[in-house]
Formats: sequence, structure tokens, C-alpha cells
Amino acid sequence: MIRFTKLTDYAVVIMCLMQKNKESPISAVKISRTLGIPAPTVSKILFSLLGSGLLVSSRGRVGGYYLAKDANDISLLDISTAIEGEVCLVDCCASETKQMLAISNASKKNCQIKKSCNALAGLSTINKRIKEFLASITLKVIYDENDSKEDSSDSNSLCSAKIKKINDKVF
Repeated sequence: MIRFTKLTDYAVVIMCLMQKNKESPISAVKISRTLGIPAPTVSKILFSLLGSGLLVSSRGRVGGYYLAKDANDISLLDISTAIEGEVCLVDCCASETKQMLAISNASKKNCQIKKSCNALAGLSTINKRIKEFLASITLKVIYDENDSKEDSSDSNSLCSAKIKKINDKVF
């Protein structure tokens, strides 16, 4: 089964909260309390989102985290890649850079059937289409759809419901 990890689900929920509060930075503690996600998990996710350039942080009394880009410029692919790494159905569909690292790493085993594989082209096409689909879904679309369907302050359930819909529709 193909599905997002819980961390990616939480990351989308956090990003929706960031969009909701886009006018002012929000602290990790406030994110944790607002969404009911454990503080260490929030910190881990924020670190990944920050490192991938999706969030910016500021220090000080009114410091916190906020979106680094407009919500129209942040895709579901960006968020999932920041948390889980490259979208890859099978190892041989990984980017050339990732494959080169795997080949140079003695602890990684090369595919035993690569020479006789008759599924690689098809799997590569599916992988490419999944990436294109995820890239087409913006944070703004996720947030706005939920915001227009329900007038609720529970960002967690709103964004999680959208992710579930996307998982059900595509996969």
C-alpha cells in the first residue's frame, strides 16, 4: 500500500496551521498545544521543513515559524519530500543521484534482477505521474478546500481529512 507516513500527515497539518496564521510567527510549543501533536514530534517536523526551505524561523519574544513561500508555491510533493525524502515506488525509480549513492555504498545491495526486469519502464512512468500529481496539489488548495467546507478551528481534523481524500482518490 502506498501512503504517507504519520510524520508527513502531521507536516501537512502543521503547514495548514501556518497558512491559517500566516500573519504572525507561531512557536513550536503553540503548534504542539494547538494540534495535540507531541512537542518532540513537532520539533522534528519543523526542523525538516525549515531545512528544506518551506519554513523560516525568527528568534525572540515574538519569534516562531512561518511559511517561507506563498501557499500557492508549496506543493504536497515539497512537503512529503521534506519529511520522507524522494517519492520512489521502488529503489530503481530513484533519481540518478540517489542510485549513485546506493551503488557506492557497500552496504546497499544492487537489484538482483535489474538486467532481466521488464517492469522498470512502467514503474518509472507510474512514479513520475505520482510525483506530478503531488506537485500539482498546493498547500493553498488543501487549506482553502478545508476552510470552505467546514467552519472549524480544528486544523488537525480538516487537513487530515483532505490528506485521506487524496490518498483514497489516487491510491
